[in-house]
Amino acid sequence: MSVGRSFGAGGRRPGRAGPLVALVGLGLATWFSPLVAQEHPDPERATAIARADAIRDTLTQPPGEPAFDAIDVLGLPLRIVAVPFDLLFRGIGWVAGRFAAPGPPTLPQRVLAAVEEWGVSPRITSFGQRSGVAAELRLVRFEPFFFQTGVSIRGSQRHRLGLAWGEDDDGVEIAYGFLRDAAPRFWGIGSDTPAEARSVYLHDRQEVAVGGRAASGVASFEGGLGYEDHRVDRGFGSEPDIQDVFDPLPFGASGRTRFARFGLEAGLDLTRLTGFQRRGARILGTVTVFRGVDGTPSDFHRLEAEAVGYLPLNPRQQLAARTFIELNRLDDGVGIPFFHLARAGGGTALRGFSSNRFRDRDALGLMLEWRYEIWRDLHQRSRMEFFLFFDEGGVTRSIADVSGRDIHESYGLGFRFVDLEGLVGYTSLGFGGEGLHWRLGDSWSF
Repeated sequence: MSVGRSFGAGGRRPGRAGPLVALVGLGLATWFSPLVAQEHPDPERATAIARADAIRDTLTQPPGEPAFDAIDVLGLPLRIVAVPFDLLFRGIGWVAGRFAAPGPPTLPQRVLAAVEEWGVSPRITSFGQRSGVAAELRLVRFEPFFFQTGVSIRGSQRHRLGLAWGEDDDGVEIAYGFLRDAAPRFWGIGSDTPAEARSVYLHDRQEVAVGGRAASGVASFEGGLGYEDHRVDRGFGSEPDIQDVFDPLPFGASGRTRFARFGLEAGLDLTRLTGFQRRGARILGTVTVFRGVDGTPSDFHRLEAEAVGYLPLNPRQQLAARTFIELNRLDDGVGIPFFHLARAGGGTALRGFSSNRFRDRDALGLMLEWRYEIWRDLHQRSRMEFFLFFDEGGVTRSIADVSGRDIHESYGLGFRFVDLEGLVGYTSLGFGGEGLHWRLGDSWSF
């Protein structure tokens, strides 16, 4: 009892002293805890710290660079010049990525898939020289029968129907076609025709043809025969007509001409496709015989040869080259129709000039390209290429008499979009002796 009374009377009550003691104890524990932890370190924590320190020791901090030095002064003009190209490349890559990126099909894509499933293949294309954008439909639902029709914004037309068996590389086709070029251009015959002589004409062509193609390994063969009915008249548009510019008119520019045609083509393809790059070489030779019928006074034959080579420099760069020659020889009659003469200029040669700018009996040319990949789909399904090109070529009455004045040069740049099946589309800007020439298409020479 005394002990109890002594504690209760002379000491502090436990209810008031407890919080103060707890607060002091907590402060001392916080103060001394690092010392205790150092005396008794956690093995796992120490191992992790040592590992982090070892990784940190392998990293080097690059030395600081001045904000602006002599190298920047020298490179500043180049950077300024490159800004538009950099923005262009980034924009093209972004647009291509939007089209190539996987995702749920949109309504137009679903409609297109339904139409193709029914057996109709629509596409936006071009029919060649100055046709403009064209819409084309091909009906293949009732194979082997097919029907193909298309019209361009400039009045050109393509209509074909027939029977086709097999594939593109190995098959037979029988077809009738009506083809109209509404306003192709003509500057005259020869390598020195003036640009001021430009004129247009209308070219309607009907043909019935039977052809077959067979491929075995690296070799391919194609043969066919047909009947052609040509009519030339005044062209569409406001440009001068061929009938108003040339007197006398070239052979085939008035009335109708009709020919029976026989052709044979042989090729050797030693190329192979690795990723998106083709490498190796390919050669092709063609002989075609034309015989005038129904009173057409013209018999002639044509010989063509071309060689193409591809040399990859690395997975992103490649060199490509194409060379060709065409010879037309009159066998009998008064001449070769001007629309069947050899041509140079446009997408197949001399891209810095208008399509079919030069015409004569013979033609030869060389096309060179450096190609550089600027964008590739992450799923390895498509890519965008930038290319620089140099073309050299021309026309002459006889290849044996070709001279320097018959040869023209052009150069330029462009972009190609390709997928695993081949070319999707391209655009190019060519520089020649007659201004700039911009092109957009879905077919390629090589």
